[in-house]
Amino acid sequence: MKMLAAFLLVGFLSASSAFSQEIRRQTFLTEEFSKEQGLVKVAFFDADSTLRVSLSGSVSANGPTDVMVLPDVEIKIAELAKAGYLIAVVSNQGGIKAGAVTHEIADAALHYTIQQIAEKNADAKIHYFDYAEGSDEFRKPEKGMGLRLEAILKARGLTLDWANSFMVGDSAYKKGKDVRPNGKPGTHFSNADRLFAENLGIPFIEPTDFFGWRKDNIDVFEKVSEVREYLENKAKIQ
Repeated sequence: MKMLAAFLLVGFLSASSAFSQEIRRQTFLTEEFSKEQGLVKVAFFDADSTLRVSLSGSVSANGPTDVMVLPDVEIKIAELAKAGYLIAVVSNQGGIKAGAVTHEIADAALHYTIQQIAEKNADAKIHYFDYAEGSDEFRKPEKGMGLRLEAILKARGLTLDWANSFMVGDSAYKKGKDVRPNGKPGTHFSNADRLFAENLGIPFIEPTDFFGWRKDNIDVFEKVSEVREYLENKAKIQ
């Protein structure tokens, strides 16, 4: 594991001094999205408690390999990729500004997350990722990360198809502030993902619904122990 962590930091980030933070984040756009395609529909995903949880128990990954991919993520990602979606991860990484992690760790952990998803299913292609470390126009619920991807596509002669794009994230209905559509009080630490989608004018889906966890009474996966218990219970039923 230590050798893998060193590889991730050195291999992926050795050229970081030559490139801006933004360029390092955009390494997964591929030629499959060509000018002939014109419109590009995007499936936006949050990272933490949506695609992954940290093995250490921290809110986000505090090391390059501090990642567990959540159940069935690779199945749905593969379905979207086959359907022609550009899969984009947009993550708030406030721990950078707070000094809890570095840019290099956040970047490497997102690379590792994408690698782990692809290893589970070769068709589960994530094409792009971005993260916001500060409190500016790029931090969700502000729409900067969405608009930045739109600008990148435009520079390639492509148009982001907002009418057929959507967002999946765990920060939906904030505890003590929001009321869910069913009238129940919010239970989440934030509502940034839902408001990000609203600000962009695209549909929002909670990961518990998108990945099918809610049928097993899961609201949000926050800890590895919850995931392991969930998988153990599913195995017993099967």
